[in-house]
Amino acid sequence: MLELIPSFVTILFGVGALGLALRGYVRREQGLIVGAFALHLFAALAQVFITRDYYGYGDMLSFFRHGGVVADGMREDFWAFAPDAVALLFQQQTIHFGWLDESSPATATMYGIGSWLNYLTQGSLYAACLLVAIGSFFGKLAMFRAFRSLFPEHLHQRMIVGMMWMPSTVFWSCGILKESIAMIGLGAATYGLVRLTDTSSSTLRASLALGVGAVIMGLVKTYILGPFAIAAGAWYYWQRGLRLSGGQALTLRPFHFVVAMALAMGVVIGIGQIFPRYALDNLVEEANHLQEVGQRVTGDSTYALTSTAPTSAAGQLALAPLALITALARPFIFEANNIMALISALEMSFVLGLLLLALYRRGARESWQVIMRSPPLVFALIFVLLFALGVGLTTTNMGTLSRYRIPMMPFYMMLLFALLPMRAPRQPVRLRRQRFSARP
Repeated sequence: MLELIPSFVTILFGVGALGLALRGYVRREQGLIVGAFALHLFAALAQVFITRDYYGYGDMLSFFRHGGVVADGMREDFWAFAPDAVALLFQQQTIHFGWLDESSPATATMYGIGSWLNYLTQGSLYAACLLVAIGSFFGKLAMFRAFRSLFPEHLHQRMIVGMMWMPSTVFWSCGILKESIAMIGLGAATYGLVRLTDTSSSTLRASLALGVGAVIMGLVKTYILGPFAIAAGAWYYWQRGLRLSGGQALTLRPFHFVVAMALAMGVVIGIGQIFPRYALDNLVEEANHLQEVGQRVTGDSTYALTSTAPTSAAGQLALAPLALITALARPFIFEANNIMALISALEMSFVLGLLLLALYRRGARESWQVIMRSPPLVFALIFVLLFALGVGLTTTNMGTLSRYRIPMMPFYMMLLFALLPMRAPRQPVRLRRQRFSARP
């Protein structure tokens, strides 16, 4: 009963918010959105059952239980202990919980989030995960809402499926985990970024959404900000270039290119100043350290890109092709050794099949041209490639790979579905080109 009432109230809150959010969508879109909402609720319940009742351990339990100590203090004297919960959120020193201050910055933030979730849900882990799942769902819905007007109507249903229905993206974003919170921030930041590119939208509201989203990502998953900033700079450059050229093939415009790259690099350098671990000169060292740790830890799901971890930037870049394949396509079916790995392998087989089908139907050249004519697709391509490179280089476990890459999956699926024609060509791509070239 202690779990049931807070969970029921949380679901009612989510359903009410969903009812308001469905306005403005056509009936077929509404059905898919409601289905995605239900999937997120189910995934939240599954997270609790698998993590607490089956395995009995996990990051989620640690965040919630440690946060529960602070929440218990707030229930006794809210004004005395609430500042500690806020301090943990923003990675500052607490007054009463010095032992929590010794954790890593992102973990401290998760303890702070766990404390507020524990306090608001009266200690119900089910209700807390449901609340996170609802927030993650609306983060993804914000992404779709932002991109919706930039793509043809026939792609809208595909985009909902790609952004909000993929199993790994849903499951790993519905627990008290860093990735779940990051998805909320990524959704807000993406919404703000897209709205800033629209001159008819409110600049203040868009800037606020972008800023809040960036802060959330910076607190829990700082490394998302780098690819996001670079991809945003590319969007600015492509949009300005296409606008000035009347939608024709993009030519190099030095001024806008310099502005875009300066903005992107300014953000990247700023990230390094605020979070030294992700400074440019520390990235190679960090990748090397994570690879060495992965090589020392052995298990059924572990893997290594190479027998020795490279210590130079050139050595890390040499692993880039393998890292990209790993993040964009693995695990393969034959690598699955348990039910969770099998589900992930089936999902990535579907994704890889979509990629190959899109390339077959359009051809590599036409696919490239489609991307180059669309600033949102340029943004998605750059973000996915940079993020996949980072995840592929630093992850050494198939289970965590599926979890760590979820921030890129909505953009990856949007890119693939945008490239996939509605109908298969009547003739193979190569034959059509040959006949076209043979015309007088």
